[in-house]
Amino acid sequence: MGETLTSSEADSHALALAQSYLEILTATNLAAVFDNVDGLSGLFLPTVPSGFADAKHRLLVVGMETKAWRNKECKFKQGNAISKFLDRRHENAKDKQRIDHVKLEIMDQLESFANRCASLMYDIHEGLAEYYRHEPNPFSGAQRGVELKFDPEPRWVELPVRFVAPLRALMREYTDAAEWITRSGVWADTADQYESELERLAFYGLEVLVIAEKIRTEIDAGERGTAQLEASRAEFNGLIEQRRDAYKKRPLDVTFIPELEAQFEREMPDHKSLHARIRKAEIEKRKAEENTVE
Repeated sequence: MGETLTSSEADSHALALAQSYLEILTATNLAAVFDNVDGLSGLFLPTVPSGFADAKHRLLVVGMETKAWRNKECKFKQGNAISKFLDRRHENAKDKQRIDHVKLEIMDQLESFANRCASLMYDIHEGLAEYYRHEPNPFSGAQRGVELKFDPEPRWVELPVRFVAPLRALMREYTDAAEWITRSGVWADTADQYESELERLAFYGLEVLVIAEKIRTEIDAGERGTAQLEASRAEFNGLIEQRRDAYKKRPLDVTFIPELEAQFEREMPDHKSLHARIRKAEIEKRKAEENTVE
């Protein structure tokens, strides 16, 4: 049945086996092994149990692969998995910090855009006052435009689509509004076009501040901006409220930029149609009175 081993001989074999394991494990980059080959189970290193040589019945069982039952106990596999997890977490933290700084730069540029919009509004108000006083070159101080663009431009592909989409849409709509004002020159005079430009600056100034505030909260950038920024917000709200009052009084007679008119229609859904019915009734009443006179 095989050679009989004494206890001392069994112990020496066990030591020799352990020494062989140690040499192999020391010379092998196990991290690379587990990295490069998927599905490897944790290491199983069988040893000679104590008392094996003195046992009355000695049995060697040869079975199939260990599958995963050694995974939790294998320090080599677990150590590698933990190391990879920590490395991933560290890289994710670095990526988040980098992206947060990109978002911070975008937020700063949006807030700067809002302040420039408010500054141009002040100049347009002065120009309109000079225009109605019939002074020469009334809009000379309001010739500049305020572009909604980023310099330097972010690498948009590095940012989440849900973050980028509202910004890109806002940039496009702001430009479209400027084109609408230019086309309005067919029926509007210079002062009317500058009034429309005031609406565009106020409307999109507020839209930009909403996005900037969301970014500030998302990246935990602290309390919202400066006193200048709050003054800009107040300027935008004041202009919008003034236009809202005009819409309430004369919704059929005052022209607004499409975005602002759509906002007022959402706020007062039946207001314009009600005024249209009232006006129609008044016209019909006048016609009836004129026919009666004749």
